[in-house]
Order: sequence, then C-alpha cells, then structure tokens
Amino acid sequence: MEYQTAVGDILLVTGTAKHSSALATLQKALYNQARSSHVAFSLGGGAFIHSTTDKGVHLAFFPDIIKDCTDDWRIIRLRSLTKEQERLLLGSSNYHLAQKYNYAYMMPGNKTSSFCSEFASKSYCKANIGILNGLESSKTAPAHFDKEADDLIEWMDVSADYRTLLEEINSDPKLAYAGFAYLAHRLERIRAVNARTEFLFALASQIFKTDESREGLKKAKQELESQRLFSYWDIHKQD
Repeated sequence: MEYQTAVGDILLVTGTAKHSSALATLQKALYNQARSSHVAFSLGGGAFIHSTTDKGVHLAFFPDIIKDCTDDWRIIRLRSLTKEQERLLLGSSNYHLAQKYNYAYMMPGNKTSSFCSEFASKSYCKANIGILNGLESSKTAPAHFDKEADDLIEWMDVSADYRTLLEEINSDPKLAYAGFAYLAHRLERIRAVNARTEFLFALASQIFKTDESREGLKKAKQELESQRLFSYWDIHKQD
C-alpha cells in the first residue's frame, strides 16, 4: 500500500477523558468549530513529538497517542514544504525535546516549557516557516489548527495516508515498535553526544587560556555547529 508521511505533519485528536472534551468545548471561544484537545508533531514514519502534562515534550509512537482518543482524529500537512524545510523542521522539533509542560496556557511563553500546540508552533517558528498568520506560539491552541484543517487553504488533509500507515503497523506491531525504539535510542544517543561535546568544549576553555587557543576553540565549535542538525535547548546557548 502506498502512503506518505512527512516531517511537520500535525496530528489533531480529542481524548476520550471528560477533561479533553471540556477543553475542546472551551476552545469554541477561539473558533466555533473547534473539536480537538491535543496536537502532535510528526517526524515521519509514525514517530511524533508532543507535549503532555505527565511527560512534557517527548517522543511517542502514533498508535500510543491515539489509543485513548476518539476515532475522528485527522492529520494535516503544510502545502509546498521543501525538503530543506523538512530538514529544518526535523532539527527544530528535536531542539525542544525534554522541555517541561507549560501550564501557563495562553499566557506569555518561555524558552524552557511548552504545551502541545505551543510546541508545534515553536517548531515551525524556529525553522523560520510562518504558520497561523504569525500567531504567537504561546497563544496558539489546537483550535487554531482545527480551523486550518477545516479551511484546507494553506494545509491539506493527509489522514488517509496515516490510516494506511496504522494498518501496516497493526499488521506487524513488533516490527513497527522495534523500529520506533531504534529511532528513540538514536535520538537519545545524539543528545548524549551533544551534551558530552559541550562539556568538553567548556572544559577546554578553562584549560587553554591564551587568546590564540580560545580563538581556535571558538572556530572549532562554530565548524561543529554548522554541520550539526540537532541541537537542544538545555545543552546549547538558548537563542
């Protein structure tokens, strides 16, 4: 079966818990057709990053996200994304991994925590891709993505592709979960390597005190950063 998943696809769901339906209802003040209580950001292949109250910003597998949700979930994709933009989105979404959940919903945001729709918006903003008419990330709600999913002007509905993906996952769940576990391990290893590298540069700057050696370290670090796809908010200097 042919299907396509892509980095940056946005999953819109409504949880089956009472507080989820209540949240969706409250958002009708923002958009009268609001129906979603949560959003997640696709890395492709069924891997998503999303922010929840219990785990903050973390990696999750598609079936695990939708298992406690109503079946009317949908997934939208920004039209005309280039491969370079997808690459940037891959890096910008991973940048926010391990942030805490931001309980200050629709209040002024910060650089160390994110709620679900805020995280999705931040990932696009960090990749310099404008969405939602430039709405501030901390003021972004699932309802705003609901409107895009209803209008289908700048976005398109790709839910059918993910339903096909779900069928494939369910046909061999052990293999699918093994692939996801490998991805999670790789991302965690990259994070650990980045942290160790940052520590070594900091240590070297304390050992080598001359202007020449510090300038050499600076150039070496800049060269490394230019080649690195993944950076992280709590390892590197926040920008």
